[in-house]
Amino acid sequence: MAKILVVDDSAVDRRFVGGLLQRESNYLVEFAEDGADALAKIRQAPPDIIVTDLQMPNRNGLELVSAVRMHHTGIPIILMTGHGSEGLAVEALQRGAAGYVPKPQLGECLLDAVGQALSLAQADSTYERLITHLEGCEFDFELENDPDLVDALVDLIQQMAAGMGLTDATGRFRLGAAVREAVQNAIYR
Repeated sequence: MAKILVVDDSAVDRRFVGGLLQRESNYLVEFAEDGADALAKIRQAPPDIIVTDLQMPNRNGLELVSAVRMHHTGIPIILMTGHGSEGLAVEALQRGAAGYVPKPQLGECLLDAVGQALSLAQADSTYERLITHLEGCEFDFELENDPDLVDALVDLIQQMAAGMGLTDATGRFRLGAAVREAVQNAIYR
């Protein structure tokens, strides 16, 4: 069961996000009221993923991302905010967030973002062990224009990058998004 820490200074928003996440029976959801409270809970028992608001007192979401990255590089963090902009999303990703979901889109996007980030993070240990035995590797793909192959290719590339220690969970999430976009553009042009 994946443990998710939801961090938001608004009790209403915490309940809303918790309710969305608890639709999945394999998620255990815990809550923190702000960044300082979240760091204390992370020190006691690190979660599998963090979903945090951006605007909060006692350490905002960007500051929380930076603080968590210092000691827990493998925990994916998804930022959410009602005051979103592309600039904030870019800054969040640069600081190490795995994703960014505007609050008006939580109902449509949050479960997918959490599922993708968890999937990447949970695959790490298996692939790291396997890759230690790798002697050499080279891949050449010539794909037909089949959109069903895109996700399989992205998963393979992300798994190989993880196993070789080329990226952390955040980097793999971004790598996957970039490869998916590039392959889809090649197919549909």
